[in-house]
Amino acid sequence: MASEPDRQGVFDEAGAVSDPPIDVDRHDGAESSGVDVDRARVPASSPASHGAGRHAALVLGVVVAIVGAVGVSRLGRRLGPRPTAEDCQRLVDRHLEQSEQQKHPGIRTEELARAVAEAKLEPSFALDVETCKQRLTPAEVACGLRATWVDELERCLQ
Repeated sequence: MASEPDRQGVFDEAGAVSDPPIDVDRHDGAESSGVDVDRARVPASSPASHGAGRHAALVLGVVVAIVGAVGVSRLGRRLGPRPTAEDCQRLVDRHLEQSEQQKHPGIRTEELARAVAEAKLEPSFALDVETCKQRLTPAEVACGLRATWVDELERCLQ
């Protein structure tokens, strides 16, 4: 009859068997590392074996806090005040003007006005105004309206 392998355990003060010890520094070449492997054995139920669990709980707590903060921020953006249609139209107009000025430095006022008027007839103009009303905050729109150059305006919207 085959017998079960002996299970070595550690006896606690009451004489009960606890978990067997685990090697905390066991790897290939442990003998050459100068670490006494027998001294590196720690019972699995010792406080030293729970350090990884505490670290994982701490990391999980930090991740939950960050995700929560981002979620609250996004919820605040969705439920917060929205810019008016007029402000969004002014912002899109300004973006069109600044884009034309960047593409054509020194453009004359009449040519700029004509280019903006043509761009406003495109379906994308109405879509841009609607997107502004739905996704931007009044602070972002105000920042964009104060911008003096297209790159600055676009940074306000990021």
